[in-house]
Amino acid sequence: MVSLIIANKNQHKLLSQTLKSLVSERCDEIIVVDDSSVDGSRELVKSYDWATLVDGDGSVGELFNVGVAASSNDVVLFLKPGMVLSRGWSSPLDAALANDKVNFGAFTMRIAGKHPAYRISEWGSRIRNIIFGNPCIKQGIFVRKDLFEQVGGFPNLPILEDAELVKELKNKTSAKILSHKVVNPDLPYRREGAWNRSCKNFMLQLRHMSGAEIETLQEISEGESNAAFIWYRSDRDDTLDKRLGDKVDAEQAASVSMSLTAQTISTVKTSLGTPKTIISADPESGGDGLFEAFGQEVEVTFAEGKTVGKQLRTAFDEQYARSIDRVIMVDPICPELSRKDVADAFSAMKKYDVVVGPTDDGECYLLGINKEHTRLFTKINYNKESSFQEVINKAQAEGLSYLALDRLADVDDMEDFRCHKYRGFIQY
Repeated sequence: MVSLIIANKNQHKLLSQTLKSLVSERCDEIIVVDDSSVDGSRELVKSYDWATLVDGDGSVGELFNVGVAASSNDVVLFLKPGMVLSRGWSSPLDAALANDKVNFGAFTMRIAGKHPAYRISEWGSRIRNIIFGNPCIKQGIFVRKDLFEQVGGFPNLPILEDAELVKELKNKTSAKILSHKVVNPDLPYRREGAWNRSCKNFMLQLRHMSGAEIETLQEISEGESNAAFIWYRSDRDDTLDKRLGDKVDAEQAASVSMSLTAQTISTVKTSLGTPKTIISADPESGGDGLFEAFGQEVEVTFAEGKTVGKQLRTAFDEQYARSIDRVIMVDPICPELSRKDVADAFSAMKKYDVVVGPTDDGECYLLGINKEHTRLFTKINYNKESSFQEVINKAQAEGLSYLALDRLADVDDMEDFRCHKYRGFIQY
């Protein structure tokens, strides 16, 4: 008897792929452990009467541990959203588990898509399994529950929790690798670049097996020392949709907003140093189609907080917690924002505590705050046209060094939007 456990947080689209694949062939128990998703994931799970929704909180490993505690079978199988077990997977698993000497193992990894980097990654996974017997979570790890509990379950780590679990399991027994395949989504590879992602995964595995500390591996995993989050404020009083709403219909206003967001993403992602790019949205928005529109290109996250200032602090702190050196916020209201502007902002953050870019009417189109000072700017009213001056005043009052970037024109109405599009600043 097998319990399949999926750890999820705001991965509705990928989770849907996994659950749909289980409609025709599923195991005795399917548990989705969800960490406060606001993208419709929870409602999706509830729509399947054979899936159980369990609340969890914390790292992926902690979510999996919660799922094991809630399971009622002797064997647990772990998947992440987007992973799809190929047809007929249950028969080889049952056959393997019929042997009492098989206590843990995994399937064979495959990555969806035709890129040659995927085939090389798959080949590397097979070689690792043959030589070292080290399966990873991308293979769908299964383990008898009593053994899982003996080794203490998944460790609470930011990355490579599966590698640490496997290391402990191997101290007890060897892994059984099944030839049946589990297909992984290629989304992370497309976001970061297929070769970059493949090389990074190889380096992580190699360094981990050589005994590198998790903190060092996390730095390799994050890779980029710069991160920019596109601030999507769908419910702000003067958000773009509402600025235009009294002059155009809601559908056209939303289209303009998405167009500006797409343009900003393109500018930021292609700036010098290729910074890590994220969309950060307020939880009340529920995503507003962001996952569907941009989830293939960038990570979409939600920033908790009762005010815009507190949400911004959350967004900054989340990136700094990932060992990022410099973080900026970019508001997608200025089509004239250039790659040089973004690169100049990151460069300035090496010298200044605060970097701020003002719009021509006094708002902030860009804000960079160093790690030590994010808490100082939570009371700024970023919804007002005086927000730029408020940031400057706060920096001066706290004795912080700051740099004001060039002023840029923002989009306040459809005439502004058409003008920027005509001049070639908007390509989407």
